[in-house]
Amino acid sequence: MSTKAAAKRQTLPHAAKLIRTQYGVEPLRVLFFVGLCGPVQFAGTDEGLYERHLLFDNGVDPAVATARDRFEALARSARDILSQRWLLTRKFLIDRSLANKVMNLLLLPLANRSRQHRFMQRSTRTACLAFILGMLGLLAQGQNLAPLSPALTDEGAAGSSSPELTLEEAVEQAVANNSSLKTASLEILRAADDLAANKTRRFANTQVTVLGAQLVTKPSVTYPAGSLGVYSATGPIPATNQKVEIPRKPVGIVNVLVAQPLSTQYQLRLQLKALALGLEGTRQDQVKTRLEVVDQVRRAYYAVVEAQSALDSLQASLPYYRESHRLAFVNRGKETILESDLLNADAQLLKTQNAISDASERVASASERLNDLMGRDVHTQFRVAAIGDADTDLATLGAMEARALQNRPDVKKAKLQVEQANYDARAKKAEYIPDVSLAFSYYTTANFQNVFPSNVGTVGLSLRWEPWDWGRKHHEYDEKRTKEEQAKVGVGATERAVLLEVRNACRQLENTRRQLTLSDASERAARQKLKELQEQVKREAALGRDLFQAQSNLASADSQQQQALTAFWKARADLKKAIGEE
Repeated sequence: MSTKAAAKRQTLPHAAKLIRTQYGVEPLRVLFFVGLCGPVQFAGTDEGLYERHLLFDNGVDPAVATARDRFEALARSARDILSQRWLLTRKFLIDRSLANKVMNLLLLPLANRSRQHRFMQRSTRTACLAFILGMLGLLAQGQNLAPLSPALTDEGAAGSSSPELTLEEAVEQAVANNSSLKTASLEILRAADDLAANKTRRFANTQVTVLGAQLVTKPSVTYPAGSLGVYSATGPIPATNQKVEIPRKPVGIVNVLVAQPLSTQYQLRLQLKALALGLEGTRQDQVKTRLEVVDQVRRAYYAVVEAQSALDSLQASLPYYRESHRLAFVNRGKETILESDLLNADAQLLKTQNAISDASERVASASERLNDLMGRDVHTQFRVAAIGDADTDLATLGAMEARALQNRPDVKKAKLQVEQANYDARAKKAEYIPDVSLAFSYYTTANFQNVFPSNVGTVGLSLRWEPWDWGRKHHEYDEKRTKEEQAKVGVGATERAVLLEVRNACRQLENTRRQLTLSDASERAARQKLKELQEQVKREAALGRDLFQAQSNLASADSQQQQALTAFWKARADLKKAIGEE
């Protein structure tokens, strides 16, 4: 017994060293099963065996894993350790006892051989029973395992019950909450307020001027003799020159002016039409922004679908690499492969696990991008719905070009800019007309000792004209006409750009349609190959590894088909945007 115990103590450190070499970790907390069987770490880091199974097998973060995820990760951890212990024990028995067992079986009598065979059967059943009971106890302990993070249970439950988000719902929420669209709507309100403010210039302008001041000088007024009249009874009034001085004291002046424009009504009407066209151009900018946002939402939604499809394909291929790694480990124990083959299997498995992590991050990034476009919290969890099959109902290229020229907001805005420039030029030319207004003026003073008139009111026509401007108005008018010509050139350039965009979108759509047809054929071939291998495995005419390879190939073909389908719908969304449709 002492010899066996010593051998066990010597073997265990070697087994632990092999486990640490394979997983590249140092145990922080060790869980023992049926004696010392190896480390199951609960470190809360990506280096732990338990955490690696959560990350690479279940594809979830340990901080948000559900109770089911933790149970499966613990079961896989126990399976790895028991499998390694079993292989090490088997190798130890083969290396130390194979020769003795063969000789004893050859030399023992038939009765003794049968008795020993029965004894080995009972020992095997006992060992299997202990293995099963220990495994069940370890899995039961994993069910009651405490969460590694305080927020694990709630977040995991929220992630598993995320609501499904359809493309139509995403577009609807984006149109209602997107920041760019809100900014465009506010710009329309600003332009409308500017137009309403300028409309008031056609009505009478009222100005009230009030002055309250302290006299710093002593103003005086001299009335000459007889300035108030000469009468036979009294003679001239006043009889002599009279000088009236105003002392330094506070005084007040009020002036009220009301002017109704007359001759400038024509110029104001042209300016208001130009501003109205500018408001309509702002509305076209909002339509353009809406089309861009809808296109971005569609592309972001398809990007989430594409990233999720790639992640599902990698997760489906993971069992194949695990089986390859297991077979490589077994064959290395039998010394039928080289150490480099085992290391290559480790590298391939690690590469696949890292690819799954990268794909999960791409799914998270695409989901956050879609949430941002929808104008909601980027942490909102959701599931995307399956996208439909590719449609084949498309109009002819000529019809799509005509619809694009009719619907595109940038073409409409370019034409509006031509009209706006024309009205601006005509309004500038109208400045040659003198400014004639109907004016009413009222003037009153206070605390001037009745030296000045206290109330003066007038009604009449007011004329304001600049006969010599040294050519300024002429040059300003030429500048407006040049701007109009630029706008006309811009219309042609915009129409050509729209036609090019429609043609390129059509070509891209046809290209993605061909790629989709090719991916469909590849998927059918991979599915048929899997069916054939399943039949061969049933007849034991093929290996399980070949079946895993076929399943991995089918998952890859499905992913490529899904990616081709999302590429088609992205191109379809770009074509709708090029035509000017949502």
